[in-house]
Amino acid sequence: MNNLNLPRFMNIVVVGNILLCFSMSTACFSEICEKSFPIPVNVDRSYSVPSSMYIKVKHINYDLPFTDFMSKKLSTKEKFVSNIVTCIYQQDFNALSKNVHLTKTEEEDFPDIMKAYGKIINHTVAGNNYEKMKINNQFLLGKDCVFVWEVKSKPYGNYGPLRRPFTIYESSNQQLHWEYKKTDRVKTDRVKNMLVDFMQQNAESPSLFNPKVEVECGYEYLIAGTKDCNPVYIQFNGTRYNHNLLTDVPDPNDEVMRFYQKAHQSLFQDNPKEFAKYYTKMSKEKYLEWIKNMRPEKVQVYLKDMKKGKKIFFIINAEPVYIIFYRPGFRERNIRYDYIIRGRDNAFKLTNFYYRSYFGQFVDEPTLFGKILRSLLASSVQSNQGAKENKSISP
Repeated sequence: MNNLNLPRFMNIVVVGNILLCFSMSTACFSEICEKSFPIPVNVDRSYSVPSSMYIKVKHINYDLPFTDFMSKKLSTKEKFVSNIVTCIYQQDFNALSKNVHLTKTEEEDFPDIMKAYGKIINHTVAGNNYEKMKINNQFLLGKDCVFVWEVKSKPYGNYGPLRRPFTIYESSNQQLHWEYKKTDRVKTDRVKNMLVDFMQQNAESPSLFNPKVEVECGYEYLIAGTKDCNPVYIQFNGTRYNHNLLTDVPDPNDEVMRFYQKAHQSLFQDNPKEFAKYYTKMSKEKYLEWIKNMRPEKVQVYLKDMKKGKKIFFIINAEPVYIIFYRPGFRERNIRYDYIIRGRDNAFKLTNFYYRSYFGQFVDEPTLFGKILRSLLASSVQSNQGAKENKSISP
């Protein structure tokens, strides 16, 4: 343990392993409530917009300096997180390692990673105490939970508060662990990323990113892995389709489909440079560079494939973002999707060419959004073009 000059409130005994079950841990000083958090969608890696898709989740709001948080009567999970922060501050790697699951390779890297954590939450950023560190929120994701914490400024510039997670999960022997990096051990990791992204956006633009107590959405799906304890849902509006982009005529009132079909006419006419004009700036540049770097024969194969059309089966209306789900005509067993964003000028643009946001990572996970897509695809075959369902459904 490093010989640090700790504040008086930090002179506590660090607890190593905590063996109580998650399901028996309840908050002692804050209420658990359920809200719907808008999913941020990043556009071209440059900025994020609050979509009208939501994660409905139980959470505990703290918004407390860490000193005040520690002074409360804490639940098992809250004590566990308090001990983690204390170990990081003290650089007590031995005690800290007892609260994580480490492989042999991870054991070697662990001290360096913890030193990096320490630089964020101690003197490098927050001052030589915890006065500027806060505990914001706890999200309950099935048997897992995520504590979101905050320091006043980011390490590499003054961009406002930095918010990051402590992810806590329960092992098979009912022991609590901190998952300090991305692994397959935490099945709700994709959901966590979206919620932490929301919290960061909320810190930087609180007037734009706010949770809601109730939302009206046509679709509500239980997220896999959260059924038995603290269920989490994804909520969105959308329209079912059975529309062939090459041959079918869109409804004249369907402005999203009309834009999407108009953009693709240039590809059907062997004009990828014209198609690029329908993208946002960075995606346009990336698309043109992609075309430029392809061998001529590959470009011809690409254009030939595009002429086989796309079969759209669902569009998520997450205003100002729309997500088009389709099966390509040249590979009908695959499911793909494109992003459209409505700009401040009310004009549509394709975006996020070969870029995955946190929502994209969630969609690409077969065990999470995959089941939802299969349900939407199966029902779209029996639906009329553009038929919308307003009922709430679960897989």
